[in-house]
Order: sequence, then structure tokens, then C-alpha cells
Amino acid sequence: MVVKDGGTDYLEYSFRHRADPYGEAIGTPGVEFTLGGLFYRVEVSGDLVAWSSAAGLATAQGVPQANGDGTVTVRIRIPLAALPMGDQQFIRLHVSLTP
Repeated sequence: MVVKDGGTDYLEYSFRHRADPYGEAIGTPGVEFTLGGLFYRVEVSGDLVAWSSAAGLATAQGVPQANGDGTVTVRIRIPLAALPMGDQQFIRLHVSLTP
């Protein structure tokens, strides 16, 4: 979703993940991090074929919000001006087992 804040357009993405009671996230919270044996990475693409990490572009907004069910919601934003110009931009969350 595209949102406008303070005159700047952002690509905004929110997702839920388990609130891990056994440790803290390692890495950049909300963008590229390891938690509970899983590696999370927000990625961007202009064509749905070639994906790249959004680290360095994306920032987490505020702190994760507890949902009351053992999960938290994280919200990240990427300034549209930081993305390559094109007709379309896509964002996804890639999750894999920690090696």
C-alpha cells in the first residue's frame, strides 16, 4: 500500500510474526532479522522475478504491536523515491529456516 506522510510517499507493508519468549531478534528489526529459528527478510522487486533485500531502504515504524495471541504486528516503510522508477513496485516477506 502507498501512504503519504509529511509530503513523502511510502510503500508500506505490515506483517505478523510470533512473539518469541526465548530471545530477542538479531539483525535489523522488522526488515532483516533472525528470531526463533527463522530468518525474516523484506524484499522489493519491480517485476516479481528479481528480488532484492530492502535492508538500507526500509525502516520499521514504531515498535511491534502485540496482538494478544502470541504474535506481534510489524509495520515497515520504504520511501518511493528510494526505489528504481518504474510502473510497478512490489514488496514481500521472505521467511526461511535459520541455517
